[in-house]
This record gives sequence, structure tokens and C-alpha cells, in this order.
Amino acid sequence: MFEGCDPVVFYWKIRKFLLGSENNAGLGLPNGLVYSGVDNNKPKHFMGATTGQSSIFPALDVILGIQHFEKDPSPSPQQQQPSSTTRTDAETTTTFQNGQKALNGCGGGSGCAGRAPNSMLEKMRSYMPAPHRAFLSHLAQVANLRDFVLQKSKGEGFDSDPATQALAQSTACVHEVKLFRDAHIQIVTRYIITQARRGPLEGWEDYRVKIVEATAQGIKSSSHGDVETEKAPMRGSGGSDLVPFLKTNRDETQSTKVIQSASKK
Repeated sequence: MFEGCDPVVFYWKIRKFLLGSENNAGLGLPNGLVYSGVDNNKPKHFMGATTGQSSIFPALDVILGIQHFEKDPSPSPQQQQPSSTTRTDAETTTTFQNGQKALNGCGGGSGCAGRAPNSMLEKMRSYMPAPHRAFLSHLAQVANLRDFVLQKSKGEGFDSDPATQALAQSTACVHEVKLFRDAHIQIVTRYIITQARRGPLEGWEDYRVKIVEATAQGIKSSSHGDVETEKAPMRGSGGSDLVPFLKTNRDETQSTKVIQSASKK
């Protein structure tokens, strides 16, 4: 992407065609979009094109037991009872009786019970083809890789080479997903955040709409309609609060790892 797509061209010439009208009023469609002949021509607000609408990484999340939740959850009364728990600034480390450790953002296993799933990711599923949604729902019912690995790491079963290999390989897979999300954040920083703060080149159109102007003209705006500037929040093409959304997904991926010592990540 770096070799074939200039960040300036992407942000100012291409990205505007990928944007939606939901949570993105300040980026060009404050009044939504009218689909002629549909619902009495009432304006509609829909997400723009976003990779979150692909079923590939949601499937990997389900298989590997990576869970994503709404922000600021209330503590669950059904927390798992490990041998001991230590907390750092970034994560909680759960230590089991055999010395294995799990980095668990929500305590792991039953500690996640009662927490609401991330509403943005859930909404993105409605934009997927129906067979893809059905596949993810089925996968969620049958996938148990993380539960299997945690069970073996706690010593509830055989503690053999196959179990150790399963632990190492599943953690390695989670780490690869984490690295991908790191790279995604780097691309977003280069192609969106940096360009939004610099502004368009001289003579280039600024397609972003100031929400105060739209409101003054009597246009009903969708929520979170700030123009992307240095002070305003950056919105993804799907309408997400871009940087916190991506970083939270990355951190929740990291917290799914199962490690053998506190020094390993």
C-alpha cells in the first residue's frame, strides 16, 4: 500500500467516496443520502465502507477467543477465581496453579460474563452478506480453542507435549492478529490522521463539511458530526471513533494471550 497509494491522494481524493453518512455528518453528508423512490425519499444514514464489514477477522476473533466489549463495563460479579492475580497498567495477569499465566482484559472465561459486546462491531455484521453472518453465528457456537487451552494450562487434564504445543501455537496466532492490528493503526495514522491535521494541498478541495454551517441551514445532522481536525475526533469510514476503537481492539487482542511467564508477551 505504501508503494502504490500516496497518503495525500488517498485522503483527499479517494476516501470521500468510501465514507458513509452515519456518525460522519462533518465529512460530507450531514443530511444523509436520499435513495430515489425508497421510503418516500426520506434521507438515510448508513455506514461507509470499512474493513470491519468483512467476516475474515471476526472469524479469527471467534476461533481464537478474542472478545471485544463496550467501553467502561461494570465489574462482573461472576469473576473467575484464579490462584492469584496481578495487575499492570496495561493488563491483568492471571496465574494458575501450574505457573501458567493468562493476560485477560476481563479476567478470562466466566469473568467476561455479563459484559456487552462492542456495539459498533455488532452493527457492522448487519452489513455483511447473510451467509457470512450465519457462518459467524455458527462458529461462535462451536469454537472452543481458548477454553481448551486455558483448561490445559490450569492442569485440568493432560499436561503433555501436545498441550504445551497447543498453548504455544494458539498464543502465536493471537500475536499475529495483534501485529496486524498494530500495522492497521500505523496505516490509519499515516493515511488519515496525519492528512486530516495537515489539511488539503493548495488548490485541492476540502470535502469536509462544518457541522455548524449545516445546522444553521436547518439540516438535521447525524451524531458526532465534527469535522476531522487536530482537536476533533477522527472518524472511521464506518463512523467509529477511529483511534480509540482501533487501539481497544488491539489491546483486547493482546489481553487474550496465554503465556508461560510474566516476562513473555
